[in-house]
Amino acid sequence: MNGSMALSLVLLVASSLSTRVGADSAEATNANNAVTNACQEAELLQHLIEETESRISTVTTAEDGITEEAQKFFLGAARSAGTDRHWQYLAQNVAATQIATNNKAKNKATAATLKDVLQTLLRRQAQFELYHKMSDGAEHKNGISKAKGSQTALLTAGRSRMCVVEFAAKDPNSQRCRKPVSATKDIDKIRQNVAAADGIKGIPDGAFKRPKITAIAEATGSPDGDNPTASQPICNSGGNGAAGSNNVLAVSAIKLDNSEATPTKATISRPAASATGCKEPEVAPEELLVTQAAVAHALCKLQRTKPTKAATIGQLTLTALQDNPTLQKIAMLVTGGAAAEADTDTMKAAVKTLFGESTETVQKTYLKPLTKESIQFKVAGTSKEGTIASFATDSGYSEALAYLLG
Repeated sequence: MNGSMALSLVLLVASSLSTRVGADSAEATNANNAVTNACQEAELLQHLIEETESRISTVTTAEDGITEEAQKFFLGAARSAGTDRHWQYLAQNVAATQIATNNKAKNKATAATLKDVLQTLLRRQAQFELYHKMSDGAEHKNGISKAKGSQTALLTAGRSRMCVVEFAAKDPNSQRCRKPVSATKDIDKIRQNVAAADGIKGIPDGAFKRPKITAIAEATGSPDGDNPTASQPICNSGGNGAAGSNNVLAVSAIKLDNSEATPTKATISRPAASATGCKEPEVAPEELLVTQAAVAHALCKLQRTKPTKAATIGQLTLTALQDNPTLQKIAMLVTGGAAAEADTDTMKAAVKTLFGESTETVQKTYLKPLTKESIQFKVAGTSKEGTIASFATDSGYSEALAYLLG
């Protein structure tokens, strides 16, 4: 390949990557733009919740493969007692156990962060499902006039001429939000593009203050001068709340202002001089609501928090085996080194001596035999039979180990 062709290839790859990153950003933007109300915010949050739960599940199983492999090696060591292979299996068991331990330590902090993210998202979702259920921004004209009713006059002096108009409570919204019957287009794209999102759209915090209420009052004249009688009250019982012959003064309609419930985008806040960090939102200790800033912060932490799945020794390349500090020290000691540490080349050579020439060598020399060698024993009169590898992955591991060690 000449220099010109190589440069063209590099530019093509760079262009493809740039296009892909741009597409991811656009997908995240489309998902946010699809949110137009509280119910759709709950739908968007559901996809982030499912992504968080998936990562938590990965954390809990991240060491399963390497742990099972460690158990296979330990059973292999017990099976090979008295031979050179015994120490090789034992060394591999120690190495696999250490890899699992190191990975578990990394994922402990990951799990804590993901659980914190999940709690924030779940609380926010429940908050806005309830908000959607009870929200009301329409104009209501279903008032019913009542002559005084059971209200106390607001005047401190003088004759009270009162007309009470009651408006029926609005029926709660029954629409499904987190998993609607018909999913909102583009909202589900947020899960595949978590890393590309620079913020999250939702109902602003101002929606939770007392709403502005507009009441339309109408009058048709004076109620019998200044001395209304029982037969000519300001408003008679019954009626539809509109001003008329029975209701000289009436509130014809009311409207709750929900303009502050228009979704807006909360951008992820970064610490100074950090392109990827997450700045803690300022929240009062007594704050009961999950704010927009808190949700954006949770999204930021979700972007940065991914479980580490441990690679098994059987999956590692020879180079990776030789570069592993734990394997180097174990190999030095098992192969007769006076100390656990030496120059890099010597330590890598010890790993090669102990574990073989390649990943394929580890598979053929150590792991494959464990899938073929069968053992039989009895536990409380019940016969147990299987390969060493099969016992490493089920509840019979301890029994098989006890049998081999005995």
